[in-house]
Amino acid sequence: MFLTDTHLLGPRNGHWFDKLRREWQMERAFQTAISYFKPDVVFLLGDLFDEGMTSNDEVSSDPEGEEHIVMDIVTF
Repeated sequence: MFLTDTHLLGPRNGHWFDKLRREWQMERAFQTAISYFKPDVVFLLGDLFDEGMTSNDEVSSDPEGEEHIVMDIVTF
């Protein structure tokens, strides 16, 4: 399965409620796609964050960052 251009909001831009709503919608869509299609591999391509140019290395290299929270795969 390929996921591209998720454009998750970073810590600098956007209202907190907009970020909360977007992340919830992204998580629900991702979990639904995973449970429906049951892919063996998931590729994340393109612009993952909206703040790629203004973010520092600390935020972009955080292993427990936004993409980990939203794109968490639950296995049974």
